Amino acid sequence: MRNLRFGLVPLLCALSCLGQDSVIHDKTGACQLTIPAGWSSSPSSSWVATAPGNVGTVQVISQPGKSVRPLTAGDQKALLVGKLISNTPQSVFYLNEPPKTGNPLRSYRAVAPGKAGTCVALISVRAAVKEDTLKEMVATLSAAQ
Repeated sequence: MRNLRFGLVPLLCALSCLGQDSVIHDKTGACQLTIPAGWSSSPSSSWVATAPGNVGTVQVISQPGKSVRPLTAGDQKALLVGKLISNTPQSVFYLNEPPKTGNPLRSYRAVAPGKAGTCVALISVRAAVKEDTLKEMVATLSAAQ
């Protein structure tokens, strides 16, 4: 029984640790984004994360020298914004209009202030990924800590 108890404790700890969120960074290390439990990133492309079941991806990039500014009506039309979720000097987050080709992927873009520019999240997901999950994820987009 004693050996079982000592073998079970590390196993339980390992199982509980699998459900934790993790952080990805852009290629330069200037920006970060917390991805939900179940999403994964690759050591060779640590700026990209994949949703469980391969139903979507998010990529984090930095744009040195840029600043976040709310989108005007003209900007929204030019960028084919289908749904504006956030439009402030601290956060711009929108869903693009669906493509006319019937592509099942939804494309989102989020921009937040970084240390010396902006941090951008490019998100492509199927309908199976809830928008609330994306909102929670985008709320963590920031300059790297």
